[in-house]
Amino acid sequence: MNQQFTGTQARHYRQIAGAIEYIREHQSEQPSLEQVAHAIALSPSHTQRLFQQWAGLSPKAFLRFLTKEKALQQLMTNATAENATLHSGLSSSGRLHDLILHWEAMTAGNVRNRGQGLTIQHGWHDTLYGSTFIAITVHGLCYLAFEHEGVCPTTELKGRWPQAKLIESPESTLPIAKNLFTASAELRLHIIGSPFQHKVWEALLRIPTGEVSSYSDIAQTIREPKSARAVGHAISQNPIGKLIPCHRVIRKNGDFGNYHWGDTRKIAMLLKEQQEKTSSHKTGNKKGA
Repeated sequence: MNQQFTGTQARHYRQIAGAIEYIREHQSEQPSLEQVAHAIALSPSHTQRLFQQWAGLSPKAFLRFLTKEKALQQLMTNATAENATLHSGLSSSGRLHDLILHWEAMTAGNVRNRGQGLTIQHGWHDTLYGSTFIAITVHGLCYLAFEHEGVCPTTELKGRWPQAKLIESPESTLPIAKNLFTASAELRLHIIGSPFQHKVWEALLRIPTGEVSSYSDIAQTIREPKSARAVGHAISQNPIGKLIPCHRVIRKNGDFGNYHWGDTRKIAMLLKEQQEKTSSHKTGNKKGA
């Protein structure tokens, strides 16, 4: 059973998620700030401030953002430049946008033995995106998931590594949790997947923070333009939530699409990244002034 957290970060995420869900459910009614605040048991001023800090826009602006046309305008703004970025190449280790990730894929033998002789330590932690499940091997981070109804991370972890020895050890995963979503974090990934899946996941890593792509764009990127459906399946099997940014893939028509750990969390992540991108640009402009 998933552990519940009461830390500040988890609480703020739950409040933001509650506001997002309420606004989405009542979009046609154009709810007021007071109604949104009442739904998440906060004052209107606190709701406005928290939402602004998280997303860089007000609840009212988010309400406008939800229309398909607005989503397309704000998220799918420059497909040509985006595709050029996706085609720019990726080394096995190096700077990948806001994190330094060292990618260690499994050998054919490792895949066959499914973790035999391997020890995996795991634990739940309070992070920026709520209760987060982290699993590590001696080689690096092998699984990252979020608390969501219907998802059991330990079961999924056992399914991926059936022969491995799983040990609950939050003290071992705590150092990673502390710096998981910071710009200075340096992480090594130890992941298992088919060659096609790895190709898709590498393409996801090329999508810059604050931008999105579509399933068909990813298929074009990996030079398999007719594989959009297979790309979608590979994305759904992503073992490293957020860091391998499957949340940055939306449907070509502008719909946000599904997310393994809930579409509310997906929207929250996209909003947060938009806010971070805007803040980064403002800081850069000030330095250049």
